[in-house]
Amino acid sequence: MTMKSLFSWLTCFCFIFETGILCDRKLEKRQTIFSCPGVTEYGCGSGECIDVSNTCNGIRDCSDGSDETSLLCETVLCPAQYTFRCKYGACISNKNICDGIEQCADGSDEEKCPNSTLISTFTSSIPKKPDTAKPKPITAPSHIKKTCRIPAIEGTKYFYKDRNQNFSLSHATEIEQYRIIEEDCEAGYYKVVPYRFMVCSESGQWRPFVTEELCLKMCPPMKSDSLDFECTFEDKYISCLTPVPGTILYQTCKVTHKLPSGQEQVPHQLLCLENATWSDALYTCIPTCGLLYTPSEVLNDGKVEYGTVPWSVGLYRQIKSRDGFYELICGGTLIALNKVITAAQCYWEEGYTNKILMNEKHKYKIAVGKYTSDLSIKDNNFTQIIDVGFVYLKESYYGPSGYYADDLAIIVLQTHVTISDVVMPACIDWFKQYSVPNGSIGKVFGWGKSEDLETSSVLLEANVSYTDKNTCRDMYSNGFQSLVTIDKFCVVSQLEQSITEGFIGSGLTFEHGAIQFLTGIASVMDPYTNDLVAVFTDVSHHIQWIRERLL
Repeated sequence: MTMKSLFSWLTCFCFIFETGILCDRKLEKRQTIFSCPGVTEYGCGSGECIDVSNTCNGIRDCSDGSDETSLLCETVLCPAQYTFRCKYGACISNKNICDGIEQCADGSDEEKCPNSTLISTFTSSIPKKPDTAKPKPITAPSHIKKTCRIPAIEGTKYFYKDRNQNFSLSHATEIEQYRIIEEDCEAGYYKVVPYRFMVCSESGQWRPFVTEELCLKMCPPMKSDSLDFECTFEDKYISCLTPVPGTILYQTCKVTHKLPSGQEQVPHQLLCLENATWSDALYTCIPTCGLLYTPSEVLNDGKVEYGTVPWSVGLYRQIKSRDGFYELICGGTLIALNKVITAAQCYWEEGYTNKILMNEKHKYKIAVGKYTSDLSIKDNNFTQIIDVGFVYLKESYYGPSGYYADDLAIIVLQTHVTISDVVMPACIDWFKQYSVPNGSIGKVFGWGKSEDLETSSVLLEANVSYTDKNTCRDMYSNGFQSLVTIDKFCVVSQLEQSITEGFIGSGLTFEHGAIQFLTGIASVMDPYTNDLVAVFTDVSHHIQWIRERLL
């Protein structure tokens, strides 16, 4: 902001003094000789420069008294509750009225005082004209104070402050004189200046009188489960949730979506127009996430054919005693081309302080498109084995001592997976559009135990019903309820399909509109129910943390 523009803003949008408020657009014109270099300085007629806050305060700071004239001070507003207005317009403390000392430059604070013997020494620099005006018509008694009404302006809301609290005011509310009212914008509008207020004057009019609108309408905010957005305004990045006219929006399909019918995605910009509408429509992107592979069948023993669950990931750790051999440690869920989400306990060890785990000496790998748990077996042409780059552990996870709260981790892969019909991410409900009622049936996949309680070497499916955390806690009185922390919910297995430790870290999905959305991560099993009840970490509780690590 230039010095001149800053000065213009100050003179237009008021100076607030200890005893008064100067609110008009004439101050710059009243600098009778020259303009002072300081943005908050006033130029006296004598050529001196004083701080603008020293004008109209009853004290002649200019040697010629030009800072205390009716021409300059006629629009000063003096809050009645603690100030006195001099005849020519200046403001002084009401404690100085009739104290025997002239505080107003014209002595009007010592007039009409009981037993007053003072004679004003103030003489105006402008001689008074003889009173030739016709008699004025009778008006209302002066003791009847006029009030102001809160205006009804689209997008603008009003409030006043009292003891550091804001009190909202509805349209048409009557406001007493000298009350300072501040303005702000409703949701969906933006301010053309950072701050504005108005004061109810003695005449019952708002001061300053400003015709320009404070709040202008924004374009509709942009958010989407299928598109990624970037927005710029005047070559600077801004949020696409608050786009002002002139904002340029860049759109691309998310990695989990694509344009229909093989269309090629080309850069396409939208402009937020002056009428608060977008210049064009958004892309239509179709999901490449959350689609169960078909045709496929689940076998009677709970086993699934390969590719049934495209987002299922096996997590592996190198066996210390057998160089080059890896064991399955957990399940996981593919959520992006190079990101997998799982339980923090799969990588956490007691005493860990660093919440970013580096993959030293190729200790950790993951596999997608896997059917069998043996990493050395390539199940099909879609099987991909990829090194882990590093792992984000949820910062507030402390293992069993923390009751497994915040049991969440995100794995960043060294290379991207290749997407196909049998390898694709699960969808995530980024904007929490869908709810899951108690009793809803979801699917979880993992290398657990089959019905004969033998560890399965092939991928298993379990159908489970959702139970919210409060209902789940009420099911227990043996202490297990302490593991149902604020970020958890429970599931109850259907058809006596056990959810054993082999499922830990695996993702639970629910169907919304023929698309599978990731809802929970397997965390803790209840051993006293034959593993028919399990506790899952609620993905929606951690949506912001997940989003930040996908950027």
